[in-house]
Amino acid sequence: MHPTHLLSWRNFDALLRGRMGTEDRVALLVSWMAWQAVCAALFGASLGVYSTISRVPADPRFMAASLVKMPILLLLTSLVTVPSLYVFGALRGLRFSAREFAATLMVAHTILAAVLASLAPVIAFFALTTSSYSFMVLLNVFACAIAGMLGIRVFVRALNEPAPVVDVAALAAAPVAAPVAPTAPAVTVAPALSAADLPDLPGLADLAGPPVATDTALAHRPALLPARPAAVGAGVWQLLGWWVWLYVFVGAQTGWILRPFIGHPDKPFVLFRVKSGGFIEGVLHHLWNALFGS
Repeated sequence: MHPTHLLSWRNFDALLRGRMGTEDRVALLVSWMAWQAVCAALFGASLGVYSTISRVPADPRFMAASLVKMPILLLLTSLVTVPSLYVFGALRGLRFSAREFAATLMVAHTILAAVLASLAPVIAFFALTTSSYSFMVLLNVFACAIAGMLGIRVFVRALNEPAPVVDVAALAAAPVAAPVAPTAPAVTVAPALSAADLPDLPGLADLAGPPVATDTALAHRPALLPARPAAVGAGVWQLLGWWVWLYVFVGAQTGWILRPFIGHPDKPFVLFRVKSGGFIEGVLHHLWNALFGS
């Protein structure tokens, strides 16, 4: 039995090592949300290091803002994409409840956030040793891409994990234990009567007969529920593959809306920038600046 407090390191370590069962992943849904918030906040704080040290005097507001906005980025991406994930999965016959779908996505987000938190020292190191804003932006995009791929890999593996399969043949052949005696006083049942035991009265002889046999074994056998398939079929991925791309674009656009995370050293502090351009356009712009310095 795993500890149930929110930030249990034992649970977190078991998840990272792939030792967490399906039931535990669903039961610890709130714990995964707490862990991803902590890990995303650590990564967000590392993003603000560059803008903090590149200003005179140092301005920690970018660090504080990124610390809060990174967990919000993951939460908003989840809220926007979970309904479509549930509907797409249900249409393709995946036997997951809404809570199981949410827990699967939260587990993937927890892995994603854990990878980002592990890269936070790398981000902070380059923030202390470089003056190129475009390089820091591209480094951030690269870190998020690596974490996203690992998170999606965990998500795919969780969907492919089969439910426990019930062995119907073994269950039918297994001996059935006798039912436990009730605590109430036992009722004495008279044995079956034969014709000789009945008094010589008209019509009573018809009441005699052999005792009726009842199959008590069937009454005590558990109901056999259909299990999930052993693997997700190709037809499912034709639909869920589109959802994965939808998830990627929603996450990228949400990050673009919540910018700045790093903070340009020559621009004043703002919590959110006005709408302009798009994520791909911004990445190409910073890639050009990093390569050609203009």
